[in-house]
Amino acid sequence: MLTKRTYYIAILFLLLGTVFIGCKKTELEPEATTLVVKVKDDLGNDVVKNSLTVFLFDDSTAFRMAWQKDDFSGVTYSTLLTGGAATFSDIDPDKNYWVYIDYVNAQGAQINNFFTQNTLKNLLEEGTTTTVVIQLTPYNTGNIAFYSTEVANQDDLVIDLFFDGVSVGTINNLSSTTPTSLNDPNVVKVLYQQPGDHSYYAVGNNGCVWQGVVTVKSGTSEFSTVNLTGCNFGYLNFWIKDANLQSYGNISIVFNDDDNVGSLAVSRETLPTNCEKTGVLQVARPAGKYVIHAYANNKECVWVQTVDVKAGCLNSPIEFKDCN
Repeated sequence: MLTKRTYYIAILFLLLGTVFIGCKKTELEPEATTLVVKVKDDLGNDVVKNSLTVFLFDDSTAFRMAWQKDDFSGVTYSTLLTGGAATFSDIDPDKNYWVYIDYVNAQGAQINNFFTQNTLKNLLEEGTTTTVVIQLTPYNTGNIAFYSTEVANQDDLVIDLFFDGVSVGTINNLSSTTPTSLNDPNVVKVLYQQPGDHSYYAVGNNGCVWQGVVTVKSGTSEFSTVNLTGCNFGYLNFWIKDANLQSYGNISIVFNDDDNVGSLAVSRETLPTNCEKTGVLQVARPAGKYVIHAYANNKECVWVQTVDVKAGCLNSPIEFKDCN
């Protein structure tokens, strides 16, 4: 016969057994390894186009095949950009990855990360989320930033810049160092230029002139800088009155026997200022001495003169009147 004490002890053992039977050991599953890729365009603006695909490769050869031959058979992961970010979840943290992003920006230029920020090595940690920001750059085109650090150019601000004959902007302030970004407030940026030689021409407020050629290399993504230093070019104006133009015809002008600078085909009746552009043929050349030959279209008149060209707008205009 069970005593009351024995009864309670039996009940206690029964309850403890139920607890132990109902419990079993569980292991916590590790957190997934996640990579978040955020994308910026070549000017540093966030790319938020939701239809943009971001590709991830775990093999460098497959990566090269994608951008060189448009072969994506070796892609490891791909996902669409959503809300400005592409998220790759549950990826192997022990592998190296190569990222491929190709995008046409608002200006219609192709930009990508073929040459920069395409490799992720030893970056991921198991069970964590890693965020990377990739900035795209122009493909097979060049971006150029024009600037000036020359203190002597202070009086020539504003500097008007022409690129391949087209006005592209003004330099309003001097830079203290070489710019490292197209977003530097003191530069004039020229974007998405095709490979080859491009000419530039700049005119300062006080008449300083700069001109030259910048070369965009083929097959690379390039950011170039051009510093407008010094002021070694000068203006020289040629002019003629209408009666003499009618008599002589257009006048071809040659510097130093082989530099054909152009033909004077317009006239005016009053002396132009040194840098005036109306009714003249204006020539800009580095400071120095030049032998000038001018030939009338009627083949009867030739002018020969030696001129010491000074930098800026310090050169007196040359009028064609009496001929030899």
